[in-house]
Amino acid sequence: MHKRDFLRLSALGTSLALGASLIGTRIAMAANAEGWPAQSFAASSVDQVLQDLFQMRTLTESDRVHVLVAKEVDDALSVPVSVSVNHPMTDDDYIARIYVLVDHNPTPLASIFHCSPANGKAACYQRVKVLHDSPLRVIAQSNRGDIFAAKPAWVHVVKSKGAAE
Repeated sequence: MHKRDFLRLSALGTSLALGASLIGTRIAMAANAEGWPAQSFAASSVDQVLQDLFQMRTLTESDRVHVLVAKEVDDALSVPVSVSVNHPMTDDDYIARIYVLVDHNPTPLASIFHCSPANGKAACYQRVKVLHDSPLRVIAQSNRGDIFAAKPAWVHVVKSKGAAE
């Protein structure tokens, strides 16, 4: 190996190592951000998530929360979920957060959406991963602390012949 090639490779390696350390620092900073519910996203059971977020308050089903999700899916890595909440969005009474949970995923809390009166309507759309047949739960929480839960929607993952288990 020539001296010039050695210096080039050394510079490249140093740049890659520095870049990787900066990215790792950014990820660590995001996980420790104020208000970030890291414990909820790391929880391995729905009960742990509900305990962390709602202190196991009784969740009653409400017809205010509407969830649109396919009952059977071929692509478990990208299941479309549409949520809307029929609730006023005024300055003193509005939906502040919408939680999406997939019971049988290794980490059930899929996402938290933050809303404000400026949204005009409490609604969200996303694609979630559903690894196994599982209930999908959506819970809306108002700025006053009221909780509205949709009836859990079961999602069945259809496995085609030859699909990896």
